[in-house]
Amino acid sequence: MTTPTEIVGIDFETRSQADLKALGSWAYAQHESTETICAVIGVSKPGVRTKTHRWWMGDILPSRVVDLFDGSRPVVAHNIGFERSILAHSTNMPDWPDTEELDWLDTADLARLANLPASLDALTKLLPGVTHKATADGRRLIDEYCRPQRDGSFAEITAADKGAFLDYCALDVVSMCEAFWALVGHVTPVEWAILRADARVNRRGVCLDTHYALSILAAARRRGGNLDARIKVTTRGKVGTATNPIELKEWVGARTRLPKTKRANGKMSETLDRNAIGKMITDPVIDPDLRDVLEIRLEASRLTSIAKLNRIEDLCDGDHRASFLLVAHGAHTGRWSSKTLQLHNLPKDGRDAARAAAVTALLVDPDRGPAFAKLEALCGSNLTPDLSQALRGIVVAPPGRVLIGADYSAIEARVLAWLADADDVLDIFRSGRDIYVEDAKAIGSDNRQLGKVCRLALGYGMGAATFAETGARAGINMSLGAWSAVQQAWRDDNPKIVAFWHQIEEAFRCAIKKPGKPIPVGSHLRITGRKSRVEIRLPSSRVINYWRPRLVQRDKTFTVVGENGLRTRKTSTVSVIEYYKPTGIRMVDDETYAGKLAENVSSAVARDLLGVAIARLERHPTYDPVMHVHDSIVAEVDTGRGDIGEFCDLMTRLPPWAAGLPLAAEGYRSHRFQG
Repeated sequence: MTTPTEIVGIDFETRSQADLKALGSWAYAQHESTETICAVIGVSKPGVRTKTHRWWMGDILPSRVVDLFDGSRPVVAHNIGFERSILAHSTNMPDWPDTEELDWLDTADLARLANLPASLDALTKLLPGVTHKATADGRRLIDEYCRPQRDGSFAEITAADKGAFLDYCALDVVSMCEAFWALVGHVTPVEWAILRADARVNRRGVCLDTHYALSILAAARRRGGNLDARIKVTTRGKVGTATNPIELKEWVGARTRLPKTKRANGKMSETLDRNAIGKMITDPVIDPDLRDVLEIRLEASRLTSIAKLNRIEDLCDGDHRASFLLVAHGAHTGRWSSKTLQLHNLPKDGRDAARAAAVTALLVDPDRGPAFAKLEALCGSNLTPDLSQALRGIVVAPPGRVLIGADYSAIEARVLAWLADADDVLDIFRSGRDIYVEDAKAIGSDNRQLGKVCRLALGYGMGAATFAETGARAGINMSLGAWSAVQQAWRDDNPKIVAFWHQIEEAFRCAIKKPGKPIPVGSHLRITGRKSRVEIRLPSSRVINYWRPRLVQRDKTFTVVGENGLRTRKTSTVSVIEYYKPTGIRMVDDETYAGKLAENVSSAVARDLLGVAIARLERHPTYDPVMHVHDSIVAEVDTGRGDIGEFCDLMTRLPPWAAGLPLAAEGYRSHRFQG
């Protein structure tokens, strides 16, 4: 895949009674009140001023503009899910060409790829030589004409503001096209292939079982009502609902000291978040009523994640499909994220097959009343965990098709060992031996779960105190001194990985101090200081940018665990790596260090392998990828076609740049998503 030499940029202005942020672009475009006000189409080449064509609702699209969508050049938009959704569903654009099979590219993806804000407004402020996207008049136009009045109607657009709308839209297209040419230098051939595959997968979308989803929602609401009744009784009416943070903090704060957390603004504030409650209820001498209230609150907070299902019917088209739910480069490392339904936040299903099947059968029962009673009898106090774990099953195969999916096995642990040139660890993976069993043996234990906690928790430099908390959450009870000893034993057994942490941080610091010369880290990474950034070049040739990095002296407080197992707090003045990290609309301060850098690159390489596999599966005639979550991919296939072994082979086939990396995947065939 190569960089295009000419593009067609497009932008729409619309209005609707629907809430775009709440519903997402696919459902918004389908809403009966949604209409397209105007559009601007621009033809753009690098270094040449963008030529724009304007369209107003009710106009006929000229043939010369229709001809621009002949497939000879890609179509570019900022957040293409919106433009593609409008083109797929708009009812007042009958003469527009069919753009479904065209090559679509997204400047928001390119911005995130460069580790810059995805907001076009913020992006154009940062890119030199790019026309800034003006927003003041645009906000006025949107507020005045695109938001419904009290009676649901819209204000009539004046002749003067018609021109203002078209000017605003045209400026968006010019800014976007200029941004596209400013950003394409960050895109490698591998990445072009991944982004193009992502555009097709995201448009294909997923099929959703709305009846099943609404049954989960109804059961969750019923359970939530029971929790509210319980907490009201326990607190003697002081707390009316289990999700009322003000009343809860007041009631809990009167009985014990509330824990504090550091907010984004750097200030400390009282909290009753899940982590805080999880620690509080482990206190062996906690008051029984307080424990009960905290446990109710903890369960209620888990139920809130199910509330998003209340919009599921609106999200789907006539075929029960929802599109554009995934966000390319949603994380700094390049990992995807998700929006609207938040498919990437669906809990793992750790239930045995019989339990999962029994719960599913009750949730799909059309007679919900008796079914819910049976569900409560089956699950008892485990109802909320069962409902959470059942969420993955909302993604299903449509009639005549089946899902085939697979999940990479311990991919980040494999990638970390490969990047660190830890051949002893790689040999364990290559031999097919169980890495968690081997880790346990190496520290003198036969507890596979302990070995698993070590491999997953300690690979990025986790401290002993945090390691002990992680192990406790995994159900392993040991003293802090024992956890500290296990941590040191694991590090002693993995010297290449420990050395890798220090190598990558030292190279990063050198790149800040002496920019210009690439610094190798192991056999696969290169770190280079540039004028305004430090870049880490990955094996795929993709780059992670750390903008405006600097070394700053800071007072930092650490928890130190001594040989006797006692923890002490120590404050020291240390040199900290800071840089600017993008959010959706701005750059913000962040800091990094050895373990975090190692985690970043391991996650990034795992993401590149996933992306290459998605593109490979997308090219295959049998498999239609519909979604991916972290390290798993799921595709639809026609009933009777496809093979789990072939699917896993396609996922684990190594690109040339990953030679020697032992990959493995475990697959399944099912009507419902499991991965």
